[in-house]
Amino acid sequence: MDLMAGESAAVAQRRSPAHDGSASFMLTPPVNPMASAQPKLWLQRGGNRAPGVQCRTVLHRTFGGLPCSPRLTRRSVVRALALAPVLAHRASSAGEPLPKTVVTKDPTCGCCSGWADHIRTAGFPVEVIETADLSGIKARLGVSPELASCHTAEIAGFVIEGHVPASAVKRLLHGRPEARGLAVPGMPVGSPGMEVKGEAPDHFDVILFGPAGQRVFARFRSDQEVPSPSESDRL
Repeated sequence: MDLMAGESAAVAQRRSPAHDGSASFMLTPPVNPMASAQPKLWLQRGGNRAPGVQCRTVLHRTFGGLPCSPRLTRRSVVRALALAPVLAHRASSAGEPLPKTVVTKDPTCGCCSGWADHIRTAGFPVEVIETADLSGIKARLGVSPELASCHTAEIAGFVIEGHVPASAVKRLLHGRPEARGLAVPGMPVGSPGMEVKGEAPDHFDVILFGPAGQRVFARFRSDQEVPSPSESDRL
């Protein structure tokens, strides 16, 4: 936070109209910029200046604070500086890219390509691998026959089986429950990648599965989440 780097050594002054008994404020940069990262505000009365409070202009430059105020205390400055790493972390988290999704599918499956397009549109980088040995992939990843669908994906250590909506995948990645992954068994009409013109979309469950068993994670119609028949079944 070398705020004064490159600035002139001249004193930058902010003064109120001069008259007896008035207070003026003078923003004084340090002689050695490396010795202090913050300029100081001096409260000047009748020609005598004494160390005053830190100038909130510094906070305005760095944290979007308010204009300079003599009511700002050292504690306020310390709190503002303590918040800086938190705000930076939030900003970086908001810009973090989504993890890559590796989709394994049969070369002739069109709805699998439709689901890959759906997940790609949601912001996930996608790699597609085509193979005729899907059953071997599912067995290796722990997808049981009752959960099986037409394609299998891997993302950030989780398995995504079938036409799982992207919003459910994002919620899985955010919560990171102790599970193997999510599955939409079969090929429900209207699920992402399985849209059929003229056909009403089905309601379907997204199943959370793993060594501890299976539970309903969410219920959808098309790519929109809807209330489950029993909210107590939802994780």
